[in-house]
Amino acid sequence: MKTAYNPIMYYKLTTTGFQLDSTLTIERNKVIYGEFYGYKYNAKIEMPISVLKELDKEKNRIVTGK
Repeated sequence: MKTAYNPIMYYKLTTTGFQLDSTLTIERNKVIYGEFYGYKYNAKIEMPISVLKELDKEKNRIVTGK
């Protein structure tokens, strides 16, 4: 089975509001997907279903802070 590339976007709070944290976005999506394929969902980039396990780990890390 396969799944599509759907990156998590990370933002940081600055004195002028929220701003995309491109460094963290690239870094963490490389952990999940093995590479960074851009900032947008892309159904043409098929990923093994096993990336969902890494995606779940990352979501849990975000929610719990651990």
